[in-house]
Amino acid sequence: MKHLVPDKAKMLFTVLLAAVFVFLILPLAACSRHAVPSGVTNEPATEAPSEGLTEEADPTPDINGKRVIGMENDFYSLPALPSPGAVFLTNAIKEAINNPANTDALFNVSIGFYCLADAYEQEQWNRYYGPIVEDPVYLKYEAGYNDWSSSGAAARLAREQGIDISNTEAQAVLFADHSGLVDAEDRDRFIELQIALKDAAVRYQNAVREEALAPILREKLEKEILRLTRNGIILADPTVSFGAREAGVRALLTLEQARDFPGDPEIGYLIRFINDLSGFDLAGCR
Repeated sequence: MKHLVPDKAKMLFTVLLAAVFVFLILPLAACSRHAVPSGVTNEPATEAPSEGLTEEADPTPDINGKRVIGMENDFYSLPALPSPGAVFLTNAIKEAINNPANTDALFNVSIGFYCLADAYEQEQWNRYYGPIVEDPVYLKYEAGYNDWSSSGAAARLAREQGIDISNTEAQAVLFADHSGLVDAEDRDRFIELQIALKDAAVRYQNAVREEALAPILREKLEKEILRLTRNGIILADPTVSFGAREAGVRALLTLEQARDFPGDPEIGYLIRFINDLSGFDLAGCR
């Protein structure tokens, strides 16, 4: 069976990204950290082993005589997306893994990648917000300022003073001068930090907008495709489709690969059955 060895996968990925810009059926929502929904399992992914895998290594499984199994409409519900390092399997995948009849089968699956940009987004958050939220003056008044702003006291005081508190600086001045909570020696620094916080929000949003994330996702995805092929995962050709923050590949997995999927700790995964063998060389399968 044809498979993608590392060099070929790397070359093919570059060509295919320009041509393949259709979405898989993947939810395009930001990553969440909530409870694992029913119908899927959240098993920690193990980091892909690197020892013994070289450019010349060929860990791709022998497919001769293997039976390919797939399924249409392997539905799933993801109110919470897979967090980095987690591998979600649909119930149908879990049942197939536990079926003794599938020992030598190949699973026709879609592998969804999530949280591809999490590390980059965290870097940008640390860059713009970090110096502000770690400042001793910010930490000293954060809770009190938030409570004061949301309690209605700010609005009442603004009306009394004739101040428009939709302006960040005006609200900070109002709190510093009239709440009675800010020490005189902290006044100027407190106001400066609130203004900087608003500026940081704008800079952060610009840094993580879709256009800025696109090259980050492409680079991350290229490395992940190469890593999976080095670990013997058989990928379809064309290989990839992706959205704003998620991507997916079609693959053939052995039972062992599905059960012990070699995930990356910075990526979340959803593996589900599909019934689409286009792009696979199935010579030798049955």
